[in-house]
Amino acid sequence: MSLSDFSSVLQLGVGFHAGTALLQPILEFASTPIVARAERLARIAELRVARLQRTGKPYAGAETLLNDLNDIRSVLALDRVLFFQEYKIAATANAAFALVLYALLSWAAMQPDHKVDLLFAICLIGLSAGPALASLSILWWRWRTNTSSIEEKLDIFQKAIGNS
Repeated sequence: MSLSDFSSVLQLGVGFHAGTALLQPILEFASTPIVARAERLARIAELRVARLQRTGKPYAGAETLLNDLNDIRSVLALDRVLFFQEYKIAATANAAFALVLYALLSWAAMQPDHKVDLLFAICLIGLSAGPALASLSILWWRWRTNTSSIEEKLDIFQKAIGNS
């Protein structure tokens, strides 16, 4: 095997890592569903409370529900900030891997006939995809873990406004 046999893998790795480093909308991809759900539930709760007040049947727990919802919104906003901080770390690491892979790609272009052993080939392949996949998986897992309690609270909130 020669180094030129791995130029496509290295090109893919450079693009993959550079792409994940520049994937700023990941915060929107991750947070939009839960933010939209919280906002929809807030709007429904506000409309129901207003309707009950107009009919003269105020809902006793309305203020508590609305306060709880504001707490959920605040925690969600903080989780988004934390997630963005974690993303910046992952983006920096992916940018570094992209540069390393670019250097390897340049080396492969200058010395295409350089012989590589099996271990080096396995390392090239792993380095081309592994870190980017790992960082995206970890980010997604961290988001799901950090927001699982918010999801549970939104479920409770949805049941509460459904019963009002």
